Amino acid sequence: MDLGAIRHRLQSDSYVLAEPFAFLSLWARNVRGAGDPHFGRLARERIELGIAAELAVLGWEKRRVGHEWSDRVVHVSAQYPGACFDIQSVTLDGPRTEPRFIEVKAVAPDSFEFHWSRAEVEAAQLLDVRYFLYLVPIQPAGVPDVSAIELIQNPYSAVYENPQGWHKAEADIVCRKRKSPVS
Repeated sequence: MDLGAIRHRLQSDSYVLAEPFAFLSLWARNVRGAGDPHFGRLARERIELGIAAELAVLGWEKRRVGHEWSDRVVHVSAQYPGACFDIQSVTLDGPRTEPRFIEVKAVAPDSFEFHWSRAEVEAAQLLDVRYFLYLVPIQPAGVPDVSAIELIQNPYSAVYENPQGWHKAEADIVCRKRKSPVS
């Protein structure tokens, strides 16, 4: 405070960095980037947890549909990582089957928080009751808890359009320059 780098805001009773020091807060947030070995390790761990959750669901799904239909359970994201669902399976309705499109999310067991891409949300909206979210809690040792999987059919309605049941925060901002009107 003696240097004038920190100011006290009376209205909010908070402290902020004063100009010309404000950039330091951004610098501090960004110094742990791609060059930081922890950053790369955390990114790899997140990918590994996602794959472990997908493989757990793959096995769970094959058991759910039984031997007769297990060949219809396909790990789509293993071949197409950018797909808007991870597993294609079937919903059994007596002698009939319906396609089932599954997006797997590895989640913390206390919050069930997950990130849902725009493409996944659009797929959920288009596929309606044929689209499922399988939320797989990850135990502290990094092991998927298949006994606590939460299945959500039609998550566009059940999650995305359900503010009473789910908190939703839109995270991405997309900007595009407008074309100048032709005169």
